[in-house]
Amino acid sequence: MKIQKNLMAAREMGRLERLGVIMNTRKIRLFSVLMCALGLVMYIMLGTAVAAHADEAQAESGTLNIVSRDDGTALSGIKWNIYRVGSHLATGEFVLEGDFADYPADFGDLSASAMQEAAQILEENAIADGLLPGWTASADENGELSVNGVAAGLYLLSGENITIGDVTYDPAPAIIEVKANADGSYDLTVYPKFESTEVPPSSSQADSSSDVGSSSEESSSSTDTSSNSDVSSSTSSTSTSSGTTNSTSSGEKVPQTGQLWWPVPIFSALGIVLIGMGLRVCAKKEHDNDE
Repeated sequence: MKIQKNLMAAREMGRLERLGVIMNTRKIRLFSVLMCALGLVMYIMLGTAVAAHADEAQAESGTLNIVSRDDGTALSGIKWNIYRVGSHLATGEFVLEGDFADYPADFGDLSASAMQEAAQILEENAIADGLLPGWTASADENGELSVNGVAAGLYLLSGENITIGDVTYDPAPAIIEVKANADGSYDLTVYPKFESTEVPPSSSQADSSSDVGSSSEESSSSTDTSSNSDVSSSTSSTSTSSGTTNSTSSGEKVPQTGQLWWPVPIFSALGIVLIGMGLRVCAKKEHDNDE
């Protein structure tokens, strides 16, 4: 009788143990599923946030058009470097950011002369420090170029000298602002200023011209002793513009809005960890059951 009771008790304990194992397995599986589901939810939220930021960035960017002409001459092939240097705050203040934050440029009263002086300082420092521009592009045969995806902010235009014919064109650096227009777009067209300098002929060209002139004079004197020779000399002339940049855009200034990107890598990593934990727990439990 006692043995029978012990057997029954042992069977009951075995049944309870099996029931406990089944319950533990279900709990572990449920926990794993929940972690995987949580990870997927966080991934979906991350994707939504990234898409929203991308849409916002796209909405607050436009096309920058640079028209390079001087007295009707299209400066085909002139190269422009475009740097983002700062922002225009809602308070009306211009502030330098990033690599340009510590440069000794002062926008002063935002007058044309103050902006031109600031542009000159920023260009000199950027070139000296070897900063990489956000965009580099060359003008087409009409002296025009377009850059897409330029977000709202302050930019430095820095051009490189170019010689066309017997004239060298030196572009003046300029600070421009990309902001919302009345129609909601962020497109902007600018017309940089240039200092043009006529290039004097080289010494070889001058000698060649002199020889040609002498031959002509000798030939003319042999047939007509009373002929006169005209002598012309080359001179160099320089025309300098104000150095400011004309721009065309419409609309009122809108406050700049920052983009919150720091949670992106955190949530991404956390989602991956949760999914990995869930899969690992499931795999471990299946391995224990096989044993």
